[in-house]
Amino acid sequence: EATGRIALGLKQLTADPWSKVPDTYQVGQVRVGRVTRVAEFGAFVDLGAGVTGLVHLTELAHGRVVRASDIVSVGDRVPVKITRLDEASGKISLSVKQVVTDPWESVPASFVVGKAYPGKIKRYAEFGAFVELRREIEALAPAREFPPSGGGWRDGLVVDESRDWVVIAVDVARRRITVVPAFP
Repeated sequence: EATGRIALGLKQLTADPWSKVPDTYQVGQVRVGRVTRVAEFGAFVDLGAGVTGLVHLTELAHGRVVRASDIVSVGDRVPVKITRLDEASGKISLSVKQVVTDPWESVPASFVVGKAYPGKIKRYAEFGAFVELRREIEALAPAREFPPSGGGWRDGLVVDESRDWVVIAVDVARRRITVVPAFP
């Protein structure tokens, strides 16, 4: 039934934040924003004045990211680079990893072939174990490099267990480090 009334929300009383986006934000620009929501696929970052962008999971860090919540939390202030602006859909794509130092830049000096380093087994694959040598730097310990045992190559290995590993190969271009267990 028509009453002759008009209902307005607060949103209709304020200017559309996207009306100023072309003048305020440009692709390639670096800003500091605040994480407002963490989702399975990434994190939403408030850039100010009601404009929010998405940092996809693959753009949160240089290393392997399984959950965005492992990297950021709601309320965190993060530096971001604007990688895409789509005015038609009202979407901004952002990247954290493009504004932070790539940890692989220091790998040649930090991990020398023939030397032992501490690391934690993070996960297994059919062909070996992935070992975290430091944040965002993982190495592969190939299954064929483990000594034979009755229980198979995984025998005695525990996820998140820390032990020493000897670096046998470093390929920075392919972002690969190969390690073997260091035995006393």
